[in-house]
Amino acid sequence: MIIFIFGLSIVVSQLICTRLPTGFLYSLLAWLCTVVAAFAATVMAFLAVYFAGPAAVAPNELVASSAINFTEAFLLSPFVVWFLRRKARRQAAAPEA
Repeated sequence: MIIFIFGLSIVVSQLICTRLPTGFLYSLLAWLCTVVAAFAATVMAFLAVYFAGPAAVAPNELVASSAINFTEAFLLSPFVVWFLRRKARRQAAAPEA
């Protein structure tokens, strides 16, 4: 579940960070989109595991696991956005050969 949540968050960050212009407000927008993607991925992963037949996990453990995974994605998303925005700025500032 955590790989799905982080994977979707990183893909959304990569797509957004490379296409937005530089600037703090655009970085904030990219971070907000990453958090929304992490929340959507958490909901999708929870529903997929919950409705996937006989679950070996109790529903309260599933909710706790989903909350922990979202919190991790929420806390790590600013660093992912910072890294990708810095990488995009460096590529934009590099002289063309």
